[in-house]
Amino acid sequence: MGSITTDRKTGQKRYVYYDKKDTQCSIWLGRVTVDLAESFQRFADRIVNAILMNVPIDAETTRWLADLPDKYYAKLVRKRLVPPRRRAGTLGEIIPKLIKARAPTVSGQTVEVWGQAEKSLYLFFGQDKRVDSITRIEAESFRSWLVSSGRFDGKGGLKPTTVWKRLQHVIMFFSAMVKEEIIPKNPFE
Repeated sequence: MGSITTDRKTGQKRYVYYDKKDTQCSIWLGRVTVDLAESFQRFADRIVNAILMNVPIDAETTRWLADLPDKYYAKLVRKRLVPPRRRAGTLGEIIPKLIKARAPTVSGQTVEVWGQAEKSLYLFFGQDKRVDSITRIEAESFRSWLVSSGRFDGKGGLKPTTVWKRLQHVIMFFSAMVKEEIIPKNPFE
């Protein structure tokens, strides 16, 4: 089990723990509040213990890691406590690759319909929207947008059946991203 120490001169806090070789290691956290340091310690202890016991990291810690700012995540990576983060990419980078990979197994008409779902995503979110930044609320807003304004000619919304099919294809895209471990969960489900 690790501990938090504070440098007397600078006031900076660090997390101190022992690795598999029983060597003392530390991660400097900087000038953070006691609460933040203790929270870091609690979750970092879980990671260290999981490594020592050769068991997977629990779900709560995995969620904490997903929300951890890059600055602190990188410190855990440098100590080899977690693997580097994969950059998720943007809609404009990932969706065309997904369609291209699946195109040989379906008809040209299906690829065309997938392209319509792709275009709808671009119109609502933009091609530069990172796929890992899309929230459940934004996914619900996308559905509402399809209903009210989703036509490509700008003249109103789509019919309910079209909305349903578009959403099916978008769900398929994002489910493929989850399967490929590009994103942890599908905001459209």
